[in-house]
Amino acid sequence: KLLGGRADASLVAGILKEEIGAIKENDWLVMVQIRIFSFYSKFEPQARILKRFGQRLFSYLKKDNIQLEVYLVGDKEMGFLNRKFRGKNKVADVLSFAADPKFVYPPSRLKRLGEIYLNISYVRKNDVNGRKLLMSKLFIHGLLHLLGYTHRWKRDRIKMESIENRLIKFYG
Repeated sequence: KLLGGRADASLVAGILKEEIGAIKENDWLVMVQIRIFSFYSKFEPQARILKRFGQRLFSYLKKDNIQLEVYLVGDKEMGFLNRKFRGKNKVADVLSFAADPKFVYPPSRLKRLGEIYLNISYVRKNDVNGRKLLMSKLFIHGLLHLLGYTHRWKRDRIKMESIENRLIKFYG
């Protein structure tokens, strides 16, 4: 109950948009929570861009009731994560970790997808289009892994790249 028992629809919509990332798309309310974390204040512009892009992307994909965490990290952190969790002694550009069903998370109505780690240092060094296109492509790549896509086999890689390219066209 808001405002003494009378719910003000515009107030509720404003709260949802700010807190959860609710988007109304063709009379369909998309509930998405994208939490972006960074240890570096210099990555704040990328965080704002990614949050808006992620919400638009989930709306486009018609994915609802989703919670996702995105971590913006540098080469040092990404190298550590890649060694620890994948056994590879090199810096990765993006890593995804699906939510562990055995881990006890706080109660939520949203489905927890997992975590995406984006190497913003890599993006800054390699994106010739102002850090938006490569960052978006890496975000999409990580998200597709969390949605169950892989590129272990050639046919899987072709399918995943095709979806990535379609989604990048959506962004542009």
